[in-house]
Amino acid sequence: METERTREVEAIKLALADASGEELTPEQRKELAWLKFKWFSAQARALPKKHYCDIAETHRMICNRQANSWGIPLDNSVINVGDVLKAFHDFVAKNSDFLTRARSSSDAHEHKKAMEAKMIEMKIKNAEIEFLNNSGKLIDRDLVRDCFTWLATEFKAMAEDVGRQHGAKPQETINNFLLRLQKEISNGKLAV
Repeated sequence: METERTREVEAIKLALADASGEELTPEQRKELAWLKFKWFSAQARALPKKHYCDIAETHRMICNRQANSWGIPLDNSVINVGDVLKAFHDFVAKNSDFLTRARSSSDAHEHKKAMEAKMIEMKIKNAEIEFLNNSGKLIDRDLVRDCFTWLATEFKAMAEDVGRQHGAKPQETINNFLLRLQKEISNGKLAV
């Protein structure tokens, strides 16, 4: 158990190194793949939002907009694919009359042009966001969250050492801080 925890901490450090642009050896890439598989298999049908957006070829901002506008469950940092598919199915079923009319109406061509214009607008927005990201003006929330997760692991080990050396009260204070940090990472402003 302890060796797997140590392996996971080392793999998280590799993920941070990879995200910061460091070159990884093939062995380090295997460890990184192991970590991603471990996290993915633990989530079962769930995907980190970043991976979901990569697969859907869309940006997180658009996922958040869909979540807010249409009730599609895309506003968490981990996306449950089953829930999203059910929500899309329910949305189409609920709006099937409107969708049928829009498709068969005489202004379908205008509707298509409007949708194409909206898609171009979204691509421009995505390009702007990508430009800001590439120019270093944006900080990836996943990277920040991973850093805080690593820090929480380190603080937990430190709290155990403090507890052994100085008693339960200082350890309790550190543990309370870690609980608040964990809550912030999961549900606060760091949650995507």
